[in-house]
Amino acid sequence: MGLTVDWQLLTIQQQSGIKVFTLGFVVGNGGCTPTWGGVGATVANDTLLEVHRSDEFIDAQRRMLRAASDRHLQERKVAEAWCEAGHIPTRSEIDELQRHVVELRREVRLLRRALPDAAKPASAASARKAPARRPSATKRARS
Repeated sequence: MGLTVDWQLLTIQQQSGIKVFTLGFVVGNGGCTPTWGGVGATVANDTLLEVHRSDEFIDAQRRMLRAASDRHLQERKVAEAWCEAGHIPTRSEIDELQRHVVELRREVRLLRRALPDAAKPASAASARKAPARRPSATKRARS
C-alpha cells in the first residue's frame, strides 16, 4: 500500500484496528534521499512524531520504563542473596565502603588544610609508604 501526504497512520490505526505498520524507505531516482511512495521522508517523520507524542505511546513508554526498573531492582535483590549465601561482599556493602572511603578522604584533606605549614608532610607521596613486600615462594624455599 502506498502512502500519500494526506494519510494519517494514527487515524488509520484507530479506525481500522491495525496494530502494526511496517514502514519501508526506498531510495528513488538513483539519489540518496529516502522516499516513501514518492512522497518523501517528511511524511514518515511527521507520522512518527505524531505517534510518539500521543498519550497512548507516552503511557506505554512509562509502563515499560517502570517494568524495566522493577526488574532491575529484583535482579539486584537476587544477586545480593547469592552473594550473601556465598559469603561475598554485596554491591550494597561495597557501595557503603566506597562512601566511607570518600568521607574519610574528605576528612583527611580538611585536616591537612587545617594543619600549620610546619606540621604538614613534605609531599603526599612521602607520607604514603609502600607496604613491605613479602619474598616470593621460590626465594623462601631456597633459604
